[in-house]
Amino acid sequence: MVTTSTQSLYRDIIKTRVQSAIEMARVVKTMPHRGTLGEIRELLVRELFRPFLPSDIGLGTGQVIDHTGKVSSQTDIILFDRSLAPPIMLNESLGLFPIESCLYVIEIKWLY
Repeated sequence: MVTTSTQSLYRDIIKTRVQSAIEMARVVKTMPHRGTLGEIRELLVRELFRPFLPSDIGLGTGQVIDHTGKVSSQTDIILFDRSLAPPIMLNESLGLFPIESCLYVIEIKWLY
């Protein structure tokens, strides 16, 4: 049974993680290299979500490939289900993801 105090604690933990990610994004926004800045922001969002996902759901970045072999442009964040179709991973987070395993694709855009 989940009590009100447990719900409040969970909500406070999530709120703190979100606030931390936002503050980190503010700190790094002065980086001169736009590509590096974008990668850092994508990493912040992935790391924000990772603790809340079950182990069979992965987070990555890369391209989505469909059944005809058509490949998407680079996608910032891809949530995928490892049990449906495994991606081809080039490192821990960068890969080529079969569309059958993709649950969500997210593009990160920041307003200044």
